[in-house]
Amino acid sequence: MFTSGEICGLKLERQKEAEASAKLIDAELNILNYRDGHIPVDSESVKDLAEAVNSLKPSMVFTLFPHDTHQDHRAASAITLSACRYVPSVLFYEIPHTNTGFLPNYYVDVTDSFPLKEKALACFKSQADKPYLKSSDVRALAQHRAYTVFHSGRLFEAFVLHHHIHEV
Repeated sequence: MFTSGEICGLKLERQKEAEASAKLIDAELNILNYRDGHIPVDSESVKDLAEAVNSLKPSMVFTLFPHDTHQDHRAASAITLSACRYVPSVLFYEIPHTNTGFLPNYYVDVTDSFPLKEKALACFKSQADKPYLKSSDVRALAQHRAYTVFHSGRLFEAFVLHHHIHEV
């Protein structure tokens, strides 16, 4: 995370929510502690993220869509693209209500893992009023995405593939 999200809640509370969610999905959480609402897109922020990414050596990274309406989301996307230029696969994920022009070209069946996603989202109690964190809205989008790829009755997440390197 680039910020603790303190504009929309108490910093410590938001950090604890993120920690609980990360623990639930067995993920490592790094908070870069930039000021919420003011993430700079510069060489320092790219270096900070690149150090974290390089220590993990991921084969795939998911980041925010670059045409998001939230300024921090756009900044995070731009920084991630620079910091992850050597990562084999980079995909943009969807946040309903804040993405403009999101045209997915990569779909993943998340039916079996969806209950865990709902539990992870429920950790963010201070953000419960956000439509993109409400379980019913997230499920509705997953059902819609499944329907668009002719898998009605399943749950899908949609992404925009930025790049993918397939080594043979």
